[in-house]
Amino acid sequence: MGCWNQTCMLSNLPVMASDDVMSIFLVKTPKSSPYEYAVPFPFYVEGEYDEYGRVENQTGAMLEPIISAFRKKAIPIMKGENQYHEPEIIPSEFTWEDIMSADLQGRLQTQHSNVSRINHVVIRKDVFDEIVENHKPYYVWTSRDDVTHEISYDDIMSEMSIFYAEMTAYNAGTDYMARIGIKDFAVFNTKNTYISSLLASDPVDNSHMILASAVLVQMIADGATEDEVYAVVDNAVQMAIVKDFVRATNRQWAMPGHAGQDADTEPHCLLASITIEIAERMEEKFNEEYEE
Repeated sequence: MGCWNQTCMLSNLPVMASDDVMSIFLVKTPKSSPYEYAVPFPFYVEGEYDEYGRVENQTGAMLEPIISAFRKKAIPIMKGENQYHEPEIIPSEFTWEDIMSADLQGRLQTQHSNVSRINHVVIRKDVFDEIVENHKPYYVWTSRDDVTHEISYDDIMSEMSIFYAEMTAYNAGTDYMARIGIKDFAVFNTKNTYISSLLASDPVDNSHMILASAVLVQMIADGATEDEVYAVVDNAVQMAIVKDFVRATNRQWAMPGHAGQDADTEPHCLLASITIEIAERMEEKFNEEYEE
């Protein structure tokens, strides 16, 4: 089987061999088709595209927690008639490479109230980083402030020490296991920081696979340092900003088509120039009408 370029889920630009990407897993909602609405994990894994549909040289603070989530919550599947394309799926023995292979074979599943398919998509790292740096979620708010306004990545992460102190204080003398089933932990519901406001909004659809608040509470209970917690919060905040960008641009979390073996960027440039021209006209018209 020949190699192929993958497609960036956000930009639809080709992703070629050795391109830096963010790996993101999507949990399908019960009624969705393979190319319709899904819910992303609240974390990403960084790596390089291997030109055969997988990501290699994977790294990042959430690599092992995501592998652990698959080991615990993916569904075992018996070997099918075709031993090469339908191998037995044994989640308890999963490595990253096993997860990538099971995804390519369409055999990544989990079960909560229903059996749900899990798919893997990639976003070009250069696209992802630009969005994190420049997009400002407007819905972020805290209990000290009733005004909804735009907040940058730097604004959010500047409160890391406050967030860590609150997390540490909240866990003092309490039993983590008694709270493991709770979706939004009390420290997130206080929304005293922009971080807690963002991370309290994990979608319910994904909560049975991996939940940002649960990961962080467990880390604090295990005595994680502020630097260790920072790395996980940084990952989750970046994902939260990208999720808000998807919402703001009326996109959906879905599998894009493969890009074949070419890299014709001219149509992408054409679409981008058309979009910019029309969007600027629309913004100008809106501003004129608003001023009237």
